[in-house]
This record gives sequence, C-alpha cells and structure tokens, in this order.
Amino acid sequence: MGIAADRSAWVEFLRGTAEPVLADTPATAPSSGSEAGAWIAEFADEHGNRRRTDAPLLARLAGMRTPSTPPSPDPEDRLWSGDPIDDIEGLRLESTGELLAETPSIATIETRTEAELTALHALWNRRTELSGMTERCLDAARWHIAELQPDNATGLPWATHVFVELALRADDPNEQAGALFHAEGLVHAASVVLGRPGVRAACILLDAARGLAEAGPDAP
Repeated sequence: MGIAADRSAWVEFLRGTAEPVLADTPATAPSSGSEAGAWIAEFADEHGNRRRTDAPLLARLAGMRTPSTPPSPDPEDRLWSGDPIDDIEGLRLESTGELLAETPSIATIETRTEAELTALHALWNRRTELSGMTERCLDAARWHIAELQPDNATGLPWATHVFVELALRADDPNEQAGALFHAEGLVHAASVVLGRPGVRAACILLDAARGLAEAGPDAP
C-alpha cells in the first residue's frame, strides 16, 4: 500500500476500504433510532457470530449511546462498555508496554494480540477521560511494533488509527515507518480471507477513520 504519513490520505483510505461493505447500514446511511437499534441488536458477522464489543462499536458508528452489555471480566470488553477507566482491573495504566495484565484467557499469541489491540482501540477513543492516556496509548503502540506482528490477530484491524497517529507524531523516521507498516499490515490482514474486510472489520476500520479525522493535528 505504501501510504505516506498523511492524515487525510489515511482517512480517505480507511473510509474507502470500509464504507462499501457497510453501504445502506446505519453506519453510513441516515436512519431512525429504531432502525439503528434493530441493526445493533441483530448484528452478526459472516459466520453468524456476535461479540461483546459489537454493540458498543456499532452504537458509536450510528451515533447512539452505548447500550448496556452483559458483564465481562475482560478489561478490553469493559473499556468498550464504558466502565470507568481507572476502575478496570487488569488494565496496566501506570506501566509501560502492553496494556493488559497476563491472564490464562489471553495465553496464546493470537488471543493476546487481539485483546491488546481491542483495548488499545477503546482506550484511544476514550483517552480524554483520564490524564496521560494519549502517551500511554502511543507507548503501547510502540510495544506492539516491537513485540507483535499485525497478522497475529484474527483479521480484525483494531487500533489501526493509533498506529497511524503514532506515525503522524513521530520525529524518528524509523518509528514513523514502523508505525505505518503496522497499520498497513492490520488493514491487509482484514481482507485476506474474503478479499475485502468482513463486516465487523469494516466497522472497526470506519471507526478508526472517523477517530483519525476527529483527532486533527492539534488534538491531545
């Protein structure tokens, strides 16, 4: 892909990748509250599966309040459900590197990568709620680049916008190149199976595009 460290170019690329998959859904088309509510309630991926993060993610895209979700012990799910950030057990806010404490449920490299990226995406979106979260997220993104491969996850491009943001803010050319490569790898991995992003991956990319557009050059 080779997209430069340019905010507008990345926003256009992410939107162009995601929006065709989500055409005529409340994510991209005007809809009533009841239509959006039904879309959120009935949503499932191409395999008929639904995840705890689906409802909060879709609500963001449809411009609705985060709906109540089943309780979860997993910090990444709690971040998406709107729990107070500093009350979430297992979230390493005062440390460096990975965001999540190690648990048996994220023991494999695939589950760990996806859990970390899911948490990073949500924490970046909520970074203004707690002091210091912008740099904490960027530090976690650096850890991903150093320690994990973007195709370790399951084709879900969580936190793509955080890696683009790291590239946009980087003074070091090597850090910038690594961040862009990681972002490109996440987008590519989301399209390997179907030749395009799956519907959940498209929702993630559209949220990333909007988050990147809203951040702007002067955002915290």
